[in-house]
Amino acid sequence: MQSSVNKQLIWNGMETIHSAKQLLREHRNIVLKLPPDFHHTLFSHFHPDANPRQVDKVDTSGGPELLEKISEIRGLEEITHLIPLITETGAKIHVISPSPSIEIYF
Repeated sequence: MQSSVNKQLIWNGMETIHSAKQLLREHRNIVLKLPPDFHHTLFSHFHPDANPRQVDKVDTSGGPELLEKISEIRGLEEITHLIPLITETGAKIHVISPSPSIEIYF
């Protein structure tokens, strides 16, 4: 992750998407803070074949494809609205959990 200051946004559906789009158009790094309830769902979605004894941790980086995968999760479908802008700007994605968040940076 780059050293520039990141703007943190608390996940609140489309309201968060609108704020995120404006910041991304300005090439500002952002962090979408998801509710803690999404931790296990994110882990299961990214690691469907994980050993039950495995530590539930997500730490993965990539591009718009990560947002596509995240948008498959109920309650996070609105994330798809960021994909065109992420693709256009070349921003990168970093998903981490516990304390689930989606970092979007340039």
